[in-house]
Amino acid sequence: MLSKNTFVPLVPYSTGEAIGRNMAARFSNGDSYEFKLPELDYFIDIELRDFKLKNREHHIGFASLITLKVDTELSNAVNAKFSNVPWVLKEMTGNGSKDSKWTIYEESLGGLLSSLAKQVASSDGKWLKKHSVTKNVDEQLSLFREILIKSQ
Repeated sequence: MLSKNTFVPLVPYSTGEAIGRNMAARFSNGDSYEFKLPELDYFIDIELRDFKLKNREHHIGFASLITLKVDTELSNAVNAKFSNVPWVLKEMTGNGSKDSKWTIYEESLGGLLSSLAKQVASSDGKWLKKHSVTKNVDEQLSLFREILIKSQ
């Protein structure tokens, strides 16, 4: 989502990436290649924190919480927390088990990640105020945008 919204290609995390800056590509016909990766321009870490359950009289809120960190060689550009709490009717949660609630948790997290990727591309002060408790989050995302533009 981030790559799609900001038009920046990203190298996904892979286990062997840290060793020698190589990335293996394996194909279904058995061919395998090693790609040498360039030095990192920046590093993005998205930490998924525990889901929270919020109760109201007729509704339940499923809060998804993430911490976004962006580091460059020179600085820690972003260290911000975001949350999303969609409310649903209690009857929609089935028997109340974790399994029956997972679909709603997944929707909450997917919505947060999708919206956050759009905020990286172009920030909306109202959205940031509602979904982040981090002071100066708008400035942090602006700095992140500058890093993305310079790396293109």
